[in-house]
Amino acid sequence: VTVRDVKGERPERGRHIEQGELSALIQACISDTSPAGIRDAAIIALAWSTGLRRDEISRIELSDLANKTEDSLDIGIVGKGGKVRMVYVNDGALAAILDWLELRGDEPGRLFVEVNKGGRIGAGKLSGEALRKMLDKRSQEAQLSKAVTWHDFRRTFAGNLWDAKIDGVTIQKLMGHASQNQTAR
Repeated sequence: VTVRDVKGERPERGRHIEQGELSALIQACISDTSPAGIRDAAIIALAWSTGLRRDEISRIELSDLANKTEDSLDIGIVGKGGKVRMVYVNDGALAAILDWLELRGDEPGRLFVEVNKGGRIGAGKLSGEALRKMLDKRSQEAQLSKAVTWHDFRRTFAGNLWDAKIDGVTIQKLMGHASQNQTAR
């Protein structure tokens, strides 16, 4: 009773991913000529360009894709707390997703599905844990000095927006944060 609580601070999660690290990750995926390499490149490009959470990526359904044109794609995301928001995909991330969709086909279900060791595309969903293992594998193949985590993509996305002089409220909405304090951290 006489001992006071010790208040501490834990370090912020995530770090900035350098452009060279992203290039090395994508190159590691491209070097894998199986469908898994194409899928993984699409997942990594999507994470870089949208800052989606690992769980959000794993739960994207084909039916969540909207307004697909040759220049852009909108994806309806159900985030934490059941909040729905749109993310916008273009440029290299769009090209990578279109490459994956060409292989995956248009069967209803999850956007990102399992690929077995023989290169056969299945219908089973990728769990958050499967995505963690995939990113660890691709980080090792890319010979990064420090492994990349999914939260690093979120932190990099927010930092890149901030560096581009995007206002905090817009960043908050794109990140799916409940408060601006969360985004400011």
